Amino acid sequence: DCMVDAARYFLEFAERESCGHCTFCRVGVSKLRDLTERLCAGKATSRDLDEIEALGPQVVAGSLCGLGKTAPNPISTALRFFRDEFEAHLKGQCPAGRCKALIKYRTTTACVGCTLCAQVCPAAAIAPTPYRQHVIQTDLCTKCDACRTSCPENAIETY
Repeated sequence: DCMVDAARYFLEFAERESCGHCTFCRVGVSKLRDLTERLCAGKATSRDLDEIEALGPQVVAGSLCGLGKTAPNPISTALRFFRDEFEAHLKGQCPAGRCKALIKYRTTTACVGCTLCAQVCPAAAIAPTPYRQHVIQTDLCTKCDACRTSCPENAIETY
């Protein structure tokens, strides 16, 4: 699984469970979640990683409850041990293929042009060209995964 997405999930949980009484927990956890959302969407910058690193210890030190004191741990730990995954997200790539905004689909040379993928594509992102390798228009693709799961040749991959 994607460590950035896992950290985002834990921060969403902490944000929902926060009572909101102390500012460090309420605002800090929300800001950390916003930053991980940006990473998962491919909109983050290296300054966002710096902000995550700086904000985590501040939230821990300033929070009054156990939730606030531990909420930054997943993102801080993930960033420390899986920094390469975070940096890949800065480049618009999710190595685990989990962050939907960072996934693209393409056909391989195994495509026989059966048109099944084109038939199931709800966005008409694949032109039905019988007996020729299909091309997926990434700007139209909704990333629903219907094409990949319907392909009998396993000729559609994510990258």
